[in-house]
Amino acid sequence: MKSQNWTLKIQKRWKNIQKSLSIRRFLSRNFKVLAAVVVFAPFAALLLGTVYFCVNGIALAELAFLIVTWQLGCLGVTIGLHRFLTHSGFKPKGIPGLIFKFLILALANTSAEGPAISWVASHRKHHAFSDIEGDPHSPHHGWDNFWKGFWHAHVGWMFRINYPSVIQQYKRDLDKDRLVLFMDRTYFWWLLLRFVFAYLLFGPVGILLSLMALGLTHQSTFAVNSICHLFGRREFTSSKGDQSTDNFWVMLVAAGEGGHRIHHSMAYSVRHSVYWWQPDLSWYVIWTLSKLGVITDLLLPTSEQIEAKRHNPQTHIPSANTTPSATP
Repeated sequence: MKSQNWTLKIQKRWKNIQKSLSIRRFLSRNFKVLAAVVVFAPFAALLLGTVYFCVNGIALAELAFLIVTWQLGCLGVTIGLHRFLTHSGFKPKGIPGLIFKFLILALANTSAEGPAISWVASHRKHHAFSDIEGDPHSPHHGWDNFWKGFWHAHVGWMFRINYPSVIQQYKRDLDKDRLVLFMDRTYFWWLLLRFVFAYLLFGPVGILLSLMALGLTHQSTFAVNSICHLFGRREFTSSKGDQSTDNFWVMLVAAGEGGHRIHHSMAYSVRHSVYWWQPDLSWYVIWTLSKLGVITDLLLPTSEQIEAKRHNPQTHIPSANTTPSATP
């Protein structure tokens, strides 16, 4: 009996700690102001920082830090939030897999694209209503002007979406995952840690470099919503109304996410490329981790399924939170 009471006390204290660390209530009350800061501050830093380093020069270590943190931020989003949490494209295996899950979600938090559950929920809704009424960030539906549609898909939608409603509808399985809940509630603190780390490495210049890398991560991943629904190849069939495209240049800068038509056509697939010349950094990392035994149960289409999508008329696309009845 005493041990049960002790266990209950620990659980209650842990919940209180999580609530004290949580930023969700603060975010919901100051949503538009924070969204503006998160979107425009890194972009402004990217512009000003470019001028600063052109005038003053940049050390090789600083340049390496800029590029590495840019791509690590992309990987946190593309692997952690997208291919793993949203689409369940693979499963962590054992203790190494749990450590990887922790690290990739921590990286996702440092990308400043919102708490994990908010990101996943809005993306699942995008798949459910791609480029038709209900899509939170379509550049097509509801816009009679190209530039207005582009702006909305790139950043404008973040100021319009009703996150509480979307989260309630599309979070489902995430409420049962304690690690995801912890990462979601401590989102802000991981972002703060990013800048502390940069300062310890390079001093005040490190803050500028980290903001610039954040700007690059944002513009790269935001381009998937805007550019990859406007410019590129539509080689594969997808759901009715969907205007997603495959764009080589977005694939290059956004860790493979520019294979957006491939993704919309086969949403369960953990790989967003079908040709050797399509850069898909996220897939290279996932493939390597699977060979090392860190992750398992990768969802991939067979060559026959790929060909069927290439040539057949529109067929059923699995929803964002489901997988095929049989693993390819």
